Amino acid sequence: MSTHGTVLPGVGRGGALVLDARGAGLAAAALVRVLRAPFLVVVAVAVLVTASRPECGPWAADEGGLGRGG
Repeated sequence: MSTHGTVLPGVGRGGALVLDARGAGLAAAALVRVLRAPFLVVVAVAVLVTASRPECGPWAADEGGLGRGG
């Protein structure tokens, strides 16, 4: 089974590395955790960063985002 040319959702497109909302939230959480923040702060930062990304939400349905709009 060849995986050449396949793209994992949210990881890359056409050979370029793309950071989607989940990746941005994970990166923000990792940064805050390295700064030794409490767990609830880490989770809150991850949620806020993920939700603030433009590809999240129903308004992004026309742009290929995660929304389920019609």
